[in-house]
Amino acid sequence: MTRCLKDFGSQFPVRPNESSRKRLLGLSDEQELPLVESDDGGFPRSNSKRCCRPPLLKQYCTILTPRSRRKVSETILWSPRGFTLVEILIAVTILGILVAVVVPYYLQYQMRARQVEARLNLGGVYVSENAFFGENGFYGSFQQIGYVLAGSTNRYTYRSPATSSSTAAGGASTCTKGVDAFFASTGPGAGTCLAPNGPVVATGSTLLAGATPATFSASAIGNIDGDPTTDNWHVNDIKQNLQRPDSNDVST
Repeated sequence: MTRCLKDFGSQFPVRPNESSRKRLLGLSDEQELPLVESDDGGFPRSNSKRCCRPPLLKQYCTILTPRSRRKVSETILWSPRGFTLVEILIAVTILGILVAVVVPYYLQYQMRARQVEARLNLGGVYVSENAFFGENGFYGSFQQIGYVLAGSTNRYTYRSPATSSSTAAGGASTCTKGVDAFFASTGPGAGTCLAPNGPVVATGSTLLAGATPATFSASAIGNIDGDPTTDNWHVNDIKQNLQRPDSNDVST
């Protein structure tokens, strides 16, 4: 024997003491409680009118059967409830800490990914210069060796030795587009022969002179993060410095 009652703030059946049940049902202490029999775990199966008398208490009384328990639990799980100010402040604080820790690492990762462009293109310049030297006996400019950039969205300005010959070595790049230079097409300094801000090995070439081997150097200069410091790289005839920049814009 049990009484199915729903308290004002509860979604579960409760079993108050006898006097409390009488007060909820509007009965005097001398009157007996009208009870409903149940054989399925203490939940009445029917006779909701007897359970919910008097009418004024009907909205606060419910009968939970095995079929309706699931509906009540779903109502509890999806009950609309807002967030307190403290909960919102805690969430914002945690989010701020995560942003402060993660964003600098992400920006550094992004800058290092952009540096790959300079290393790949200078590696291509090295291959082209040595192929040209094997046929002609001297190092030349971009135009002479037939080197062009693979992409059209480069962030670096590339310089090669100036036009050379078998009798005259090429000096520093004259920044003539398509001859001994390719300008950056995106980012700060796009469309100009970007000047280095920081150390970089000068471009140029030398001729074979007796036991002295011929040499060349080409450079890549770019501003990949918008600050005054440029990211400077170079490659030479012995493929030096493709793993470490002359001036690292990422670490400044």
